[in-house]
Amino acid sequence: MPTAIANLIVKCEAALDRKLRVWALQLYKKSFGYWLIVTIVIVVGMFVGDWLGRMDFWVTKRYQLYGLLQKATTDPPYAKRTVMVFIQDDDFWRGELARRIPVKRDYLAKLVLKLDEGDPQVIALDFRLNSPDPDQTSSDSSAYQSETDSLITALRTVAPRRKIILAKTLTLESGQKGFWSLFQPETDDVSADPAIYDGLDESNIRVGHINLPVDIRQIPLSVTTRNYGQIDSFAAAIVRFVDENAIKNAQAKGRDGLPYGTYMDPEKFGRPLSAGEVLSDDPHVLNSKIAHKIVIVGGSWHRDAFGHGDFVDEHMTPVGQIEGAYIHANYVEALLDTRTHAQMRKGLSVLIEISISIAIAFIFALDMDARKRTLWVTAACLFVAVLTYVAWQNLGLFFDFLIPILLLGSHAAIEQVLEWRQAAGKFRVVEKEAHHATDSV
Repeated sequence: MPTAIANLIVKCEAALDRKLRVWALQLYKKSFGYWLIVTIVIVVGMFVGDWLGRMDFWVTKRYQLYGLLQKATTDPPYAKRTVMVFIQDDDFWRGELARRIPVKRDYLAKLVLKLDEGDPQVIALDFRLNSPDPDQTSSDSSAYQSETDSLITALRTVAPRRKIILAKTLTLESGQKGFWSLFQPETDDVSADPAIYDGLDESNIRVGHINLPVDIRQIPLSVTTRNYGQIDSFAAAIVRFVDENAIKNAQAKGRDGLPYGTYMDPEKFGRPLSAGEVLSDDPHVLNSKIAHKIVIVGGSWHRDAFGHGDFVDEHMTPVGQIEGAYIHANYVEALLDTRTHAQMRKGLSVLIEISISIAIAFIFALDMDARKRTLWVTAACLFVAVLTYVAWQNLGLFFDFLIPILLLGSHAAIEQVLEWRQAAGKFRVVEKEAHHATDSV
């Protein structure tokens, strides 16, 4: 029996050796032009893939792939620490807010004082509180100042008993491209906008910027501004109040960039409370809903009219279009629950992309039919997907496999076109020879 197995192994090795020799000969016969095209496709494909990755269509697809990977690798989490409070359509369009942007600050003052009665751990206001207000005019400056004074008084009243996070907005320096809300923390030059609470010296009040990173899957931690020094993100400021070690853990994972976080659907946060509901609740009832929780207050009204148009402050994420407050809440939950993943080092991810592309080039250089090639390319795509799964599940690393798949697809398309041209050329040669033979006869 051992002899038979040994003989079988020898035969397999010999067959594999012959196959490898045949493959090596086929690769050797490929022209210099073929390998030049391969090189160009790899280089150009990586640049084009990176550019496409920032386009809206591909961003959506990339987020969808990320969401599928997340569902395949983790149990569906739910919000454990956060409660959402939203100013909704009834509050904004029909209530005392009178559809005004920015939201009336004396209304926010009442909301802060009422939330304080429910004994939350943290109150976080996801509203722009810039100063001077861009919508303010000289005719209503006194009314705005009165509202501002009401909010500052409320913050001072609640701060001795409660931790409070206020929103800060950042502006890209001149010459930089992008919207005020989206930026790249590691590279973009930013300044902090002046706010109505600047100079408010309370130990229990902290500031967090609400600008989102260009890649919304990544959790912003802190950024250094020109005029305000280092500022935590809105989520990081909340978490630093609750668990400093959670921030340190995320910073360690994000050594080469921002860490990735998992996302939850809005339903996982439970039923959000409306601002009107909070203001009308009995303190004991409110306490049962928000006691010892992180309360994030944001906007969730429709832009155009009651029930019409997109929601205000809505963004595309791996779980679909959701309000910005939900994004910050997702960051908070991911940080506190250590559901963050490091990005694979750039050099290693580029090496993987190039290696896979070269492997695909070898596949197309071999003499095989279209069916076999399709199977090999599919196997390569599955390999990349499995690599990503294993890296995330076991190493806590995230590898974005959308770009390698784009490279595979672009190379396959170009090779198919070249094969069609070559086949068409051979057909024309045969046809000419046939005509020649007919004329001779």
